[in-house]
Amino acid sequence: MSEDKKGEIHPIVKEALEMAQETFGQLVFDDYAVEQLQDLLKQYFGKPALINAVVSLINLAKIFDDQGSSSAAIQIIKVVCIAAEPLKEVKKDS
Repeated sequence: MSEDKKGEIHPIVKEALEMAQETFGQLVFDDYAVEQLQDLLKQYFGKPALINAVVSLINLAKIFDDQGSSSAAIQIIKVVCIAAEPLKEVKKDS
């Protein structure tokens, strides 16, 4: 990652943060938001940028978990899971 990109929030993370809803002091995503995030992630399939998108979402899940929003973390991991096979393809093409 180049120095000028360091510290920038990935666009898919920005979208996820906008979709998160607070319920009883915890962040959650409804099913529609999870579906929307999966659709956004699919736009990176077949591209090297998929790796950055997945890593950014995993980092977001960790932050959610650290802050006590384990439900939101699990939902983000569900989003990331759809990229398992496409990530293998990106690695093969590298």
